[in-house]
Amino acid sequence: MEKVDVIIACGRNSEKYVDFLINSIEKTASKKTKFRFLLGVNDNFVEPEKLKKIKTRHELEVHDCRSQGQFSYGHGESLDMLMKLVTSEFCLVSDCDIVFLSKDWDLKLIKSLQDNEKVAVIGNEYDGAKYMKFPNLMMSMFKTKIVKDCEVSWQPAPQQQRKLKITEETSEIFSRNIEDIIDLDTGWQLCYKLKLNNYKGIYLPLRRGTAGDTCK
Repeated sequence: MEKVDVIIACGRNSEKYVDFLINSIEKTASKKTKFRFLLGVNDNFVEPEKLKKIKTRHELEVHDCRSQGQFSYGHGESLDMLMKLVTSEFCLVSDCDIVFLSKDWDLKLIKSLQDNEKVAVIGNEYDGAKYMKFPNLMMSMFKTKIVKDCEVSWQPAPQQQRKLKITEETSEIFSRNIEDIIDLDTGWQLCYKLKLNNYKGIYLPLRRGTAGDTCK
């Protein structure tokens, strides 16, 4: 049986979303996978007791991950705290407002990671002013040891350094055109540090109805 730790940052109004997320995982994932849900409270308005009462047949832990960081910085800091608790070979990071719909998605992701030793992560790509063609923190499964060995932090770049103009040197890393300006938001190091260490990621297409995409 595979064991997968799941790290989820829980901000304001996240309680019902996290409940729905965990419910969708239980209904779609294989019975061969044992999950441990690590929930990180990063906002004073979150009610930890509601999170603790979420019904699941898997392990569930609620941790106080509140910090001085606000918005994206608080999000990143909470994921850094949760990463220290991860012990499984494979780890899943997910935003709280994600729903899993495909049957046995966990086995498919794990197999993709096992099939190639240089593939460190698989998950959805970004759109907008972010890096492209590489998984991100909205939903990705990754090899824990590699991400820890590469010292990936989930925090955004410092405020004065968040806007990056793409150069010839960084164009290939971030899969953007020269002169593009991107936001080094929460989780940007996942792409940057893994690629610098010659690891690969398998990205899944992102479709947004609000961006005019057909979501089918």
